[in-house]
Amino acid sequence: MPTERLFLKRRLRAATLGAKTRLGLRSEPTRGISWLFIATLPNAGSTALARLLLTGSSVTTLGQNGEGQWLTFDARQPSKRWDPAAKIDYAAMRTLWLEHISSRSSGKSLVIEKSPPNLVRMQQVLEAFGDMPLRLMRLTRDPYAVCASWAKRYGPARVASDWAEATGSMAQGSAEFFTALGRIYGERLQRLTALKDRSSFDLRYEDLTQDPVSALAPLKQAEPLLGDIDAGAKLAVKDYEPRPLENMNNRQISKLTAEQIDGISAGLRPFADQLPAFGYELR
Repeated sequence: MPTERLFLKRRLRAATLGAKTRLGLRSEPTRGISWLFIATLPNAGSTALARLLLTGSSVTTLGQNGEGQWLTFDARQPSKRWDPAAKIDYAAMRTLWLEHISSRSSGKSLVIEKSPPNLVRMQQVLEAFGDMPLRLMRLTRDPYAVCASWAKRYGPARVASDWAEATGSMAQGSAEFFTALGRIYGERLQRLTALKDRSSFDLRYEDLTQDPVSALAPLKQAEPLLGDIDAGAKLAVKDYEPRPLENMNNRQISKLTAEQIDGISAGLRPFADQLPAFGYELR
């Protein structure tokens, strides 16, 4: 990722360009660029999805990981990333992202943007790019697999520092920590539910990994720029060697204890009525 010094430089430039944009002093390079915003949770399969889509010749992203949050100084700060009330200069974000894309591609391009924290500000992001062709996809994954991944990848300390949650004093494997993870999943699922009317496509990790060709067929049909993607491509995701997509849910859930599963369920229980709409249920 870029250094803090580079981010400060980008922040100043983005603020200047954003101010010019709001004043109507700058025309932005919008021609030929369209967007696919993916509303999702961390560790729900968006990296695999983005890499499949990137096999298309007209597809690009904001950086190697497809997450524009890392280009925007304000949006990447731990105290702001998941704070829906954080003050973000969306005009500056728009200008910075468009400049980045114009330097990476020419001609018609579909930009995949999958920053998970955009979930708490997706309406504002969509409005910022509302004069350009765009679509929104909701991507979900089994809550127990996601929480197991969060516990392994982040742990209480990083959940506290990166997501501004009160988990810092919790024990790594405690039911208390897993209850907190279940609650966090539920709160984020609420935001996905609220985006139902804006979403053009809904996709589950489980369907994507079972049959990626069929799962992505509606998206390919709707978006001509995805016509040559290789939905069956072998991918290197996270720490794994290149391989066809594989559902890792059972492997990850099998590492949870009964107490940890009960903890996740306790955290999810206030949101249980929203799970069936995405094909999930309490255990």
